[in-house]
Amino acid sequence: MNPPLENYLKDASLFRGKAERACFPSTEKEISQLLKEANQKKIPITVSGAGTGLTGARVPQGGTVLSMERLNRILKIEWDDSAGSGFAVVQPGVILKDLQEALEPRGLFYPPNPGETAAFIGGTVATNASGSRSFKYGPTRRYVRRLRMILPNGEPLELSRGQTKAEGGTLSIRLSNGVRIQIPIPTYSMPPVKNTAGYFTAPDMDLIDLFIGSEGTLGVFTEIELAVLKKPEAVVGGLLFFDSEKECARFTWEARRIGRAESAGTRLDPRLLEFFDSRSLKLLLKKHPRIPKEAGAALFFEQETQAGQEDSVHQPWGHFAPIPKEFRHDLPVLVNEQVALNGFRKIGTDFAVPDAKAEAMLDFYLEILGKSGIDTCLFGHLGDNNLHANLLPKTQEEFDRSKGIYDLLARKAVELGGTVSAEHGIGKVRIPYLEMMIGRRGLEEMARVKRALDPNGILSPGNIVPVELLHAAHGSINSP
Repeated sequence: MNPPLENYLKDASLFRGKAERACFPSTEKEISQLLKEANQKKIPITVSGAGTGLTGARVPQGGTVLSMERLNRILKIEWDDSAGSGFAVVQPGVILKDLQEALEPRGLFYPPNPGETAAFIGGTVATNASGSRSFKYGPTRRYVRRLRMILPNGEPLELSRGQTKAEGGTLSIRLSNGVRIQIPIPTYSMPPVKNTAGYFTAPDMDLIDLFIGSEGTLGVFTEIELAVLKKPEAVVGGLLFFDSEKECARFTWEARRIGRAESAGTRLDPRLLEFFDSRSLKLLLKKHPRIPKEAGAALFFEQETQAGQEDSVHQPWGHFAPIPKEFRHDLPVLVNEQVALNGFRKIGTDFAVPDAKAEAMLDFYLEILGKSGIDTCLFGHLGDNNLHANLLPKTQEEFDRSKGIYDLLARKAVELGGTVSAEHGIGKVRIPYLEMMIGRRGLEEMARVKRALDPNGILSPGNIVPVELLHAAHGSINSP
């Protein structure tokens, strides 16, 4: 029996939608047939992942929900000792946690570490997801070797990295039915930070990168090949406490500088650097009473090392406290508990800025949040300059002001050359902030990209590209 349709009309952002029906294909052929029929009849199809997203991307606004949950097999895992490389081939509905557990007995791991381990792999590729380990390992994009998908017209497309590159400002695809699709590359610049805002673009870009981070708008993934790595022999992790947020941040940035330095033999080489402000620590005290009550901030770090060499990692970090396994994941749980008590949803940021602007952005966060009069906590991936400010309003007036503060913080991130979405995507709810970042012209260029691959606009309408722009988009060239 299929799950009720109601299950697919919201995501973790609590954004709500509507649909006429939900489909649960278990084969690529079923997806192809569904899309061909929908394209002919111009029926909207919204691709649905696990529902862990925070931007409404999987929430339909009519038409049909296409759930990926039955395409959930791990097809292959291989490791070549002589080459020192390996890969996993999965269907898009495989859960991130299940992939990691399948790799574990083989001494392998998949480096991207989104905080929500119940996410579908297809969803993480569709948003170019990342997380705490992206400081060392980078986002999902870096690990995608091959994609197989069904395009909105029902035709299959398989891409391997390095197979097709842009030429003369255009990407070209020839389908198995002989149709050639010419895709104009957007001319806006990508910010030099961790980023998942809008279609990827670069003058000599790889075609596969257009689909990574496209949030279900250009094709439906059916098979994904991902690079995997050998697990480190040991990992040392701990907490460092500081008197103030600025002191913690300066230490973090110095650790980052040393870790990225080219000088050989450095013993300070973190794989993640996670920041917690004083308000975050006060929330965490509910579950971790041993946190020093006078602490003004904390840094959680992890560093890989060889087995038996753990003690050599201790000295450069100084005195730190060992941490319970759950520490990093407890704060979002505590925030959600507070949200439930308050009766208003939280307003949370996902901005990132270049290294040179990190201090200016932190100063702005501390100033604006400090004088807001609203309960807040500031935490996240300081190694990537990707902090999450959570505003926790208790009244309608505070909620309205929180939305204004979000807008103010977003403008500051853009002013400093950063992104309005570092790891959560744009979906339906953040399009105004994407326009703030790339301008109306940038949105129009994205509409031309979507029009080239989806001229009837059926696939995940409302994600990333405003629907009204699709009707005005020009410049797609489809020829036999």
